[in-house]
Amino acid sequence: LGRHALDDSAAQKKLYGNYGVTYDINLQIENPTAEKKNVKVLFEASAGLASGVFIIDGKFVMAKYAMPPNEVPLASYDLGPGETRKVRIITVPLAGSNYPATVVVRT
Repeated sequence: LGRHALDDSAAQKKLYGNYGVTYDINLQIENPTAEKKNVKVLFEASAGLASGVFIIDGKFVMAKYAMPPNEVPLASYDLGPGETRKVRIITVPLAGSNYPATVVVRT
């Protein structure tokens, strides 16, 4: 999130930190194994002190402030063998946070 500053074409300048930008992320997570797995969605402060506000599958989630390389849990999903699930994440950069930041998905 926020790795590259976007251009504000109306003001002819860069939007460093990408404040005001809405990220709409659609994930497909899957469990290709024969065992039940727990998949976690995490917020990682990648560039310094950062926090985030998220809507994940329609639920409001506030990530507490973290320093790199710390991660903050956002959501968790139990997937059965061979199960696939779609996850929608909407977020905006939070003022006072140092971006870029990373959304991590792993078991």
